[in-house]
Order: sequence, then structure tokens, then C-alpha cells
Amino acid sequence: MVSNIMKSSYLQYKADTDTVMARRYCQELWLPSRKLAREAATKAASTGSQSTTSEAAKHILALKDFVDLAEYIAASTKPVIHVPASFVTVLDRATSVRREHGNKARAKLSTNLKSRESSYRHEYFIGILEHVRQALQPRMSDENVEDPSIDNVTDYKANNLANRFEGLEVHEPSEAFLQASDVAIPAPATEKPEANYEAERLHDYEEVFFAFSLLLQDLQKIRAVIARTWKGYKLRTFDLVAVSLMTNCAIDFARHLEEEIQGLLNEHGGSIALLISLYEGITDMVGEDPMHRERPGDPFNFRTYNIAESLFIPTFVYLNSFHPLVDKHSFLPCRERSFPTCDRASDRARKSAWDRFEEDMKVINEVLSEFVYLHLLLPQPEPHEDEITRGIRKMFDTHQVPLWLVFACQIFLDIHHCLEGDVESGFADLTNTAKSIQSSLELNQEFFAHLRIGSWPEQYDARIKCFLEFISTWVDSDFTQTAKEKYYVWRPSECFKLMKWHLLFCGILTYYIKARFQDFAMAFQGTWGAIMYAAHLYNALRQEGLLTRHWADMKLALNWHNEIFVGTPPCQPSEYLKQYSLSIGLSAAAFARNRRHSVRLPGSKAGPRRMQPVAPVSRMFFSRHCEGLTPSGFTESDLETILAKSAAWNNDQQVDRSVSKHRATRTDRGKPPTKKCSTCQLTVVELLETLRDTIHNEAPEFTFDYLALHRNCWRLLRMVRDMCDPHLRRVHGADYLEDETELPFLVGHFFMAAAGTHQLNKILAEKDEVLSAEMMTCAASVVESMIESEAGSLAVKLLGQQGYQIEFEEKE
Repeated sequence: MVSNIMKSSYLQYKADTDTVMARRYCQELWLPSRKLAREAATKAASTGSQSTTSEAAKHILALKDFVDLAEYIAASTKPVIHVPASFVTVLDRATSVRREHGNKARAKLSTNLKSRESSYRHEYFIGILEHVRQALQPRMSDENVEDPSIDNVTDYKANNLANRFEGLEVHEPSEAFLQASDVAIPAPATEKPEANYEAERLHDYEEVFFAFSLLLQDLQKIRAVIARTWKGYKLRTFDLVAVSLMTNCAIDFARHLEEEIQGLLNEHGGSIALLISLYEGITDMVGEDPMHRERPGDPFNFRTYNIAESLFIPTFVYLNSFHPLVDKHSFLPCRERSFPTCDRASDRARKSAWDRFEEDMKVINEVLSEFVYLHLLLPQPEPHEDEITRGIRKMFDTHQVPLWLVFACQIFLDIHHCLEGDVESGFADLTNTAKSIQSSLELNQEFFAHLRIGSWPEQYDARIKCFLEFISTWVDSDFTQTAKEKYYVWRPSECFKLMKWHLLFCGILTYYIKARFQDFAMAFQGTWGAIMYAAHLYNALRQEGLLTRHWADMKLALNWHNEIFVGTPPCQPSEYLKQYSLSIGLSAAAFARNRRHSVRLPGSKAGPRRMQPVAPVSRMFFSRHCEGLTPSGFTESDLETILAKSAAWNNDQQVDRSVSKHRATRTDRGKPPTKKCSTCQLTVVELLETLRDTIHNEAPEFTFDYLALHRNCWRLLRMVRDMCDPHLRRVHGADYLEDETELPFLVGHFFMAAAGTHQLNKILAEKDEVLSAEMMTCAASVVESMIESEAGSLAVKLLGQQGYQIEFEEKE
């Protein structure tokens, strides 16, 4: 899960203070006691007694012990203990976070006796941390001696949202390491874990306020990167799926941030109560009365609108006033003309606080009404729903408004503010994608209507039919109209209101449609085999110098699918046939020098080779958004996939941020992606940006129409058969193919002729390589004419229609 990999600012701070206590001091100070403990454990084991627990003992160490421990370390001479730079970084970060918060808290909290006592305790804690640093300075390296509080505090401010990978140096693996054989890793010995040490925790109001303030800082950083991303989408810098998946992950992460410290926040009323208290404190600090109302019925003091908006107060007001109107079986619909039309093209910055509040209220109330119809029609969430939709559903059922949902709905409004008059562009992108995929599937059904093979069962056709019906239901028609008619809505809204206004929903639904289509397309072309074997033929003709043009669609497929060939593409006639034989399912043992020759060649246990789905980072979300099988969040394996794909792209591509330029190269085929040689400190903002950029860079391969390429390959093989039939009959006889379903095997007949054999099982015994020039030249003329007719770039043109312009760079 996300929470296991990334830490919130507050949990990072807690980890830092625990590190100050345990990472260095305790391990050195309590060496004698640990030695005695080990001796006692050994003695107990010899008498047959065993501990019933395998969990590490936990010790809470008082703050006053910090100084004693630091002075003990500094005074130690046997051995002399050196304080590592990583420890100094942790200490400075914990001190900086606490000091910065203390300065803000003194200005925001009340000045009563209880608050002053709380402030004194936290100032005492800061003094403890500073004393620890001063005591340890003699044991620090020269570059760490300088106190960051003197010169440049900002350099030592906490890098909020830092994660467990901070400080890891990632280097290129050596060739010896890459070629090393696997080794058996011994199982770790079972032993009782060492004790865990934690710093004493404060549980007063200021500690809660401290945790909550850091939570809000994290949310503001996430909000900023989301706003930048959607502005990029407006400029067509980023793909809809990329920005939507990133935004959805960011909202999911925000939910985890709140849940991590929910228990602590509940001790003082919960997130919303603390949010209101913070707003009132800041308002009072700037000299405004939080209870002042310019007009009767105002939800807050509109002279402090900017403060309230930065704390999501208006959005909370919208949600808190709407959800009581909804129950599980009914809804009080909006009256006709209750929400005037919003002028999205107008300059929001020039509007008054009241006008901005009213405009956002119109937007949120109208879209919440649409959410109600969705919830009444489909009470259970769909896999392709976004986190905002899921959260609003839960709000309707529980009538609770958590902070993360307020934040999510603020993101919804921010997206509208960023896109202004282009807010319906997400729905336009969705319909464009859906129509393209519908057309391809329907053309494919028509093209292969009279061809059947046993390895493509009829239930697959039924699944494709259901998928087409799904697209028709969710994209071609407004599914909420059914609920509106059932509940006699007084003011039926325009069709597709929810889809047009909810870009995140459109983005996740677009992902669902693309991912499902790629699954169907890869399964279909893998079963029929036209792309795989046409690729072998194209490569052979290129290697023999018989083609003067490039097949654009096939070049992309070869660039993305290294599995088409075993190793590097073959360049000799005998290798063409060997590679083809491996592709159709022969075992590599068939080509061993010491193999016994027999009529039947050994087959591979894995069967025929198939092209595998590409875009690994985009595919990470398949089980959640297409199948609903896994919870949200990232595993460490997912994180490694994101970083590896990002590093591979940065190494192999000259990235242009414009969506109109996606470069395709064929450098470093078969090499594993490697990470850049640098020291990496990954924050959640950096992770989100890396995720967004990587998914955007994967967009062409994730959108590529494999069915269009498959149909063209099949047409090509038909034409090759028709044009080269006299040559094929002369070499292989009249029955070289039984029917059209065997067209992919036509390639094998060309390669057998090129290798000088009439039967696949005689290739190894054949010593002479005889090139059938007439057959290969005939096939090359067919391929060349297909490329000249521009049919060879059909899939590339389809990508262009969806906003992905492909540029090829030839690398020698």
C-alpha cells in the first residue's frame, strides 16, 4: 500500500525522533546490557526454556534522556564513535520541522495558561534536540558541524513526504553482476528481534495541532502539483489518462495521510473540528473576527475568503449542506433554474469573494445532484470509478464528511478553475477514444466473420460483444437519465452532465476502455499470429536489402516488443527459419548440435511465442480499475517499475513534453533498463510527477491499435500468397496451405525455401544455404506496394487522430 512506502510529514518526523534515540545512541550505550541479555538468553536456551513471543520489545525513552545519551556518546573513547552524516540530517530535519511549527503555533494558538504550558513543553523539546546536536559536534564530520539554524534554515527544512528510499545511492550494475549466475540464498536464522526504542510522545493539543498542520502542508503540496498537471493537460502537454491516474493516486494518498493520524486527531474532535479551529485562529491572528457575517446566512466571514479557501472551508460548507438532502432511497431534486449558468470563460481573479463562492457552489451542487442519480441507479461502485466518486458515494451512505473527501472535492473545483472554458475536453477525449475502439472492434468482427480457428473460443467473441455494449451504455448514452426518469426529476439536466463536468471520471473510464481493448487485441492477434509472423517476414526482407521503405506500424511493434525475436533480430537465411521455428512453438533443444535427428521435433512446453502487453506502468492499474480485485496504492514492486521505466525512457529517449511529439527509436534492444547514477531522494510530489510523465510517455504504446495492424498483416499475407502462389507451388506443392486460417504459416514456407529445405525437420542436416531469390523478391514487391499505399502507417495515423504524433529517429 502507499502508506507502507511513503510517509506523511508527521510520521517522517516521528521516525526521525525515534532515529535520534535508537539508531545511534541506544545501540552504543546499552552494549553491556545487551551482552548480559544475550548471555541470559543463551543460558535460558540451554535449560530448555523458550520465549513465547517473537516480537521485539518496545522501550519508550524520556526526552530528558536524549542529552545524557548524547553526552555519553561524545565522551566515549573506547571506541571513539563517529556520528554519520545521515544521522545529522535526520536530527536537523526533526529540529527544523518542530521549530518552524512552533513559530507558527505561537501566533495562531490562544494565550491561555494551558496553551502557554503546551508551548513551553515544545520549546523544551526543541532545546533538547539542539543540545543533542551541540554535544555531538565533536564527533561529526567537518561538513556537518555547522548548525543549520544559524545561516540557512530553509536548506534544512523538512523535505515533507520523504520516503524510505531517501539517501539510497543507485548505480549502474556492472557487466559482471548482470552476467552472474543465480545463487541460493540461505534462509535467515530464527532469532528474537532486538528491542525497539521510541521517543516519548507528547499528547497535548499542540502535538495534535502540529500533526494536523503537517498534514495540511502535505495536502497543499499535492494540490499544487495536481493544479500544474491539469494546466498542462489544458495545453495538451499531458495525456488525459496520465493526469487522471496521477490525480486519482494523489487523492488516494491524501486519504491515507489522514487515516494514518486519525486516532491522534480524534482525541481533539477530528479533522474537521481542527480545520475550523485553525481557520478561526488564523482569522483572529490577522485581525478579523471569524464570527463576523457581512450578510445574514453567510457561512463564514467573506473578508477572510482567501484564508478559508486555502483551508478548504468553502468546499466543506458545500458538502456539509448537501448530504442531508440524500438518503438511501430518495432525493430532494433541485428546482428548475435553481442554479444559473456559470460563465467559465470569465476571469475568476477579478471576481469578488462572494461571486467565487457562489460560482463554486453552483458547480458543486449541480454535479452532486448528478452523483445522486448515479448512486441511485448503481448503488455499488464500479471498478472504473475514481476516488472522488467513491468518496461521495460513501458520504451519501454515512453522512460523514472526512477531510480527504473535502480535499478531493476541492481538487474537482481546481480542475474546473484550471480548464475554464475547456472543462468538457475530457468528455471529448473519452468519446474520441471510445469511437476509435468501437470502430476497430466492429471492423475486426466483420473482417474475420467467416474465419474460425479452434484456439479462439466463442466465449471470447461474447466478451467482446459485452465490451461493446459497455461502451454504448457508458459513453454513447447518458446512463443517469434512467434514474432521472424513475425519480421524476423536476429539472432534467442536459445529457452527459456528469461526464462533461467530471474530467477525472472520464479519465479513469478512458483508461478502462483502453486497457480492456489492449487485452482483447493482444489476445486476438496472439491467437491468430499475423503480426508476429509478418514481423519475421518484414525483418528478413529488410535484412536481404529487398525493401526501400520502412513499415511504420511494424516498426513501432518491433520497437515495443523484443519478445518477437529470441535475442537480436536474425540476419541470415538459416537464422530466419530457426527464429520462426521458435516462434511457432519448437523447443530450443531442436537446434542443439548433439540432438538426435528424428521426424518429430521437440516442442516448447510454453507453446508458441506471443507478444505481451506493453506499457507496464499503465498496466499496474489494470487489476484495480478493470477488475476491482486489489486495493488502491503502490507496492514496492510497483514503485520499482515506475522508476525503472522512467529511467529507461530518460536514457533511451530525448523526451519532448508536447503530446504531439512521441519519438520512437530502436536503440539498446534487449538491454535491461537501468537507473541513473545519482543519489535519489523521492518525495510524493516527485513520485506523482514521475508517474504522470511515465504514463504519458507510454500513451502511444498503450493506445496503439493492434487489431488494425493485425488486419493489415492478414491482408498482406493474402496478397503475398496470391502473388507468389506459382513459386510456392513449385517449391512446396499445391497443398502447402489447407485453408486461409493457415496464412501465418506461409512465412515458414518462404524461410524453408531460403534455407534450402522442404521440411522443417531437415534444416539442421542441410549444409548449403540456397536463397530462393524469386520468392523473396516477389514477397518484397507486395510489401513495398503495401507501404507505398500508406496502409503500412494506418495504426500510426489512428494514433495521430487521438493526439499522438509519432516521429521516427533512425539510430545506427
